[in-house]
Amino acid sequence: MPNSSLIIFGIIVLIIFLIIFDISKYINQNIKQIVSGFKRVENGQLNFQLDIKSQDEFGILASGFNQMLNRIKKLTYNDPLTGLPNLNFLESNLSESLRENISNKNQIYLFTLITDNLTLVNSNYGYQKGNDILRELYQRLRKTLSEEMIIARKSDEFIFYFSSAKSNDEVKEYADEIINKLSEPYEVNNNLIYLKIKIGVAVNEEDENCSDLIRKSRLALHFVDEKNNVKFFDQKMLGQLSGRLNLEGKLRKAIVNDEFQLFYQPQLESKSDRVIGVEALIRWQHPEKGRISPGEFIPLAEETGMILRLGDWVLNAALQQLKSWQKRGYSSIIMSVNIAPQQFQQENFVEKIDDLLKKYKVEARFLELEITERTVIKDIEYTVEVLRRLKELGVKISIDDFGTGYSSLEYLNRFALDKLKIDKSFVHNRSNLNIVKTIIMMGSNLGLEVVAEGVETKEELDFLRENNCNYYQGYYFSSAQKAEIIEKYFTSDKVQID
Repeated sequence: MPNSSLIIFGIIVLIIFLIIFDISKYINQNIKQIVSGFKRVENGQLNFQLDIKSQDEFGILASGFNQMLNRIKKLTYNDPLTGLPNLNFLESNLSESLRENISNKNQIYLFTLITDNLTLVNSNYGYQKGNDILRELYQRLRKTLSEEMIIARKSDEFIFYFSSAKSNDEVKEYADEIINKLSEPYEVNNNLIYLKIKIGVAVNEEDENCSDLIRKSRLALHFVDEKNNVKFFDQKMLGQLSGRLNLEGKLRKAIVNDEFQLFYQPQLESKSDRVIGVEALIRWQHPEKGRISPGEFIPLAEETGMILRLGDWVLNAALQQLKSWQKRGYSSIIMSVNIAPQQFQQENFVEKIDDLLKKYKVEARFLELEITERTVIKDIEYTVEVLRRLKELGVKISIDDFGTGYSSLEYLNRFALDKLKIDKSFVHNRSNLNIVKTIIMMGSNLGLEVVAEGVETKEELDFLRENNCNYYQGYYFSSAQKAEIIEKYFTSDKVQID
């Protein structure tokens, strides 16, 4: 019996040992799998799941881990606002596409699309409304692009690409179609908002990596202008960007060193050639480079925000000069000042104008603010309110470069305006003379005066007179000059032109 008891005891011990061994092995395997899972996550591997199906604590732990992994993957690869893939996901797929494209004759076109004025929407309506517009923009973009195309979002950028044998011109047409569909108005609080869409395009070269391709498309965006909302990257841009950064540094220094001057171009009554006012135009005289064109530094100032300081300087200098002329007896001259979109959108813009008029003791009726169509169309309700308040001050308002933007009769009728300024491109081109006639008639029907810019020949002036254009300015009478030169035209009521 003792031997039998010993055998039974040994069997029991063995069974316990095997159970413990089996449990230990089960625990060890599961722990190893879980530790391995955490290491894979640490190394950026997110496309896997822990395969533990048991109902015990390990199964619960594995289920929680997998749910956590799915959440991490969603946060890593998806934009929480639109549900779009984010840049990480796009880069992963783009890298694979670039590798596959090595043996392919097609090229990969990568687009970076941005909204140029969404910040203004956020400022006026709040970020929630701005996000609503972003969602709608994505929905429009999704409908425009093919279903298999990946669209990624980063902040206000939308990035997408495709492989194609199309030429750059064909791709440009395709990009223009996208912009046209995305530029249709968006409704916010029963107001129509127009977004300014820009696209930069990069085309892959041999051994191109995805980061370089995205960087080049973003770089191309810096060279989008008013005439062309789509730009393809080319190597020259690298040098040009360096020059732009250099110019930006000079511009910042110029503001501190007060390197700017105001020149003035007369505005005349068409029938009598009597000077009724002047347009103040900023000039930059760099101590080393000499005169720098406003066409170079004004867009840069707007892009960098420096236009706010420049705009304040122009308003101060112009009103100071106007007051000086008034003291000299030229009491009926109107001073016209260009206002940048960023200035007009400032919350205290009307108060700032009021303060300056009081500072220089100038009556509001002698100040005329010129704003462009692209300024007024950004936010119709805001524009209506600001123009109403300026009108209450007594300030005159004119729409500059009329005919080159998006204004409609409906909007013009709502705005408190005094003048329309016909863009010089219409005046110079004989094929556009019917447009000039139409704008003059439109102004007359709306009770607005009309000014023609850029008049350079007697034929142009004669045409404007025949069609009852109220005022004109341009080289035919005088270029923009310093105050002391322009002042000579104020000495008589009527100036004769040979």
